[in-house]
Amino acid sequence: MQCAAKACIATWLAAACGLAYGDKTEVYVALAAVDFGYKEYSESGALLDREDGALPGIVLEATRKMRDWEITGGWRSVWGTADYGGRTNLGMPVSTETGERIQSVSLRLARRLEIGAASFAPYIGFGFHEWQRDIRSTRTANNAPVSGLFETYAWKTAELGIKAHVVRWGPLEGGFDARVFRVHQPSVKVRFPTQFDETRLALGEKSGARLSILCSYPLAPPVGLRFELFHERWSFGRSAPQPLTSGGVVVGSVVEPRSETRNTGVALGVVRSF
Repeated sequence: MQCAAKACIATWLAAACGLAYGDKTEVYVALAAVDFGYKEYSESGALLDREDGALPGIVLEATRKMRDWEITGGWRSVWGTADYGGRTNLGMPVSTETGERIQSVSLRLARRLEIGAASFAPYIGFGFHEWQRDIRSTRTANNAPVSGLFETYAWKTAELGIKAHVVRWGPLEGGFDARVFRVHQPSVKVRFPTQFDETRLALGEKSGARLSILCSYPLAPPVGLRFELFHERWSFGRSAPQPLTSGGVVVGSVVEPRSETRNTGVALGVVRSF
């Protein structure tokens, strides 16, 4: 996430300095809550395991508006604990908890268009994402121990979308933000708590989408409220088998299955213009 963080910081600095004779900067800070859902599937399509949980989060964005153009840098993070249900390699049902932390930084360039009272802003974007997944050790129903895993997923996204403000009820403004994206160069680093060596697997590239319903309400200028209701989904393809080693000696193989993530959430925060 270091390069991604640098890109986001550079965007905020550019906004603060008045990039390209810009006329306004907006800073948005919000609290979020996400209904997190994750599933892994076998090659035959059978469900292997799933995780579900309510995760709190935070959103930070800075937007520089430059005549008909705007550039936005953002950071989002959610964390917490999810319920895990799956099976061992021998097919025994197992339940435990998983510690979750998902972080994303993004950079988007948009062109604003005014059509009557509505405004539309098609954009392109690029994102960096990291998910730390801590599957806790547990026991089966017959008290057999099951070791946990610590996995770190990392991937990039290339985005194409449109943000619109299309409805007004007095001072209240409503709109949407819809985007599709391609998951690029996804990978997972697996750290075992037992004698096995850490390994990294390249995952299959897939696509995803995100839809947000947006509402904003001005308070005392230049401060306003912003509300967001969103749903997002993406997938990772199954990895190729990789050698599983212990002390550098190959003792087997490891595969990361195909997976799908589905999140629904809300964010409520304050936006301030400068």
